[in-house]
Amino acid sequence: MAAVSARDKTVYRPVSKFQAVRRDLAFVLPESTAYAELEQALCSVNSPLIREIALFDLYRGAGLPENMKSMAVKILLQDDHATLTDEAVEAVVAQVLAAAETVGARLR
Repeated sequence: MAAVSARDKTVYRPVSKFQAVRRDLAFVLPESTAYAELEQALCSVNSPLIREIALFDLYRGAGLPENMKSMAVKILLQDDHATLTDEAVEAVVAQVLAAAETVGARLR
């Protein structure tokens, strides 16, 4: 019972006064790869700046190689203590791209 109550405990933190940065990334990956696999790979990036990763588009059709699909995800980045620099954002994006490659995804 204690484990359940600890898991369900809501943790609140103040809203950051610093602007969030959104990056939309479209990946081409094998048709057999589920979004859950891509999401798990992206979530493995160990960065406190990543606030949200969400699928917003799935495309199959013209312009893609056979047996491939495109998944577009939004990555929301934010720091509670400072304004994000271009260098910090690009470093996290590079980590995200490397993680995506582990499941056969490449930037479209």
